Amino acid sequence: MSVSRISRRTIVLISFITATVVANAFAVPVAENYYKFYPSLAHIQLSLTDLQLKNITQYIEVKGSFTVMNPTDYKGFILTIFRGSYEIDKDNITISRGANLPSPPGFITRALDKNVPIAVVMPFNATATGVKNIQVLFVIDLVLSTFLDGFGPVIVTYVCQGTGGPGNCYLATISAQGSFPGVGGRSGGV
Repeated sequence: MSVSRISRRTIVLISFITATVVANAFAVPVAENYYKFYPSLAHIQLSLTDLQLKNITQYIEVKGSFTVMNPTDYKGFILTIFRGSYEIDKDNITISRGANLPSPPGFITRALDKNVPIAVVMPFNATATGVKNIQVLFVIDLVLSTFLDGFGPVIVTYVCQGTGGPGNCYLATISAQGSFPGVGGRSGGV
């Protein structure tokens, strides 16, 4: 059978099959990445790698070093804002409650690529007290840019604690904040 003898119908069928295979070659990786989105949010890691407490005459100089990392294969997280608050406890009594952390110096928006840590250092001065028996509690929000940006930011919140040196961080909440079009009683039906 020569090319000139192939029917038009067969040529159209072969064209559709080829187009389908090519389209799937592009669509499957995108769909696979999409299905990894929600599980990957819960696996983003925040670590308090070092907490330095230095007693100055009238206050404590605090320097918290954090690392943010995406250990998953999901591509598409961008860390846009690193913000938080802190509380200082001495001998299990809160002596400084809910103060906002300053913006991290030199922080820039960065993609959370697989297993590539992003270091963030938070220096600040805290209330006047001695360094002995102090625990610093942090509530850190990682504001992420994702494909959901049209609806609002995705915020992953952690609670971290430390007494000096490395500390512990725990995932507290994951939320999508913003307005969602089409929700709230206005139907477009007949």
